[in-house]
Amino acid sequence: VVTASYGVATPKAIDDVTDEDGNVTRGLKYNHKQIINSQAGGILQATDWMVVRAAEGGTAVPSDIATWRAAVRTKSNDMCTAIDGAADVDALAALYTYTNTGTEESPVYTRPLGEFPELGA
Repeated sequence: VVTASYGVATPKAIDDVTDEDGNVTRGLKYNHKQIINSQAGGILQATDWMVVRAAEGGTAVPSDIATWRAAVRTKSNDMCTAIDGAADVDALAALYTYTNTGTEESPVYTRPLGEFPELGA
């Protein structure tokens, strides 16, 4: 007869933890905010050349691009704020859970964390 014994599952820390030697173990909030910021950077990367061109005295960034870039940064900040507000692992996971906010005939799936704005949308 084979038996197995498992310990109690312990969720990863939601916040950063510093030990007595000053070593910091990053928590889930930090990791998720890093992912959000990386996604925002990746989204903006395609139009970064316009910002550099304008900063170097060239053609100004088109207003629709500048507005969209600001909206992406704002959304990233809002997402990070929502992540910071998560009290525990379950609350953090709930930010990513899609629900139908429409009807069964016309479903609209959204999540509390939201989505990044799309250019031209």
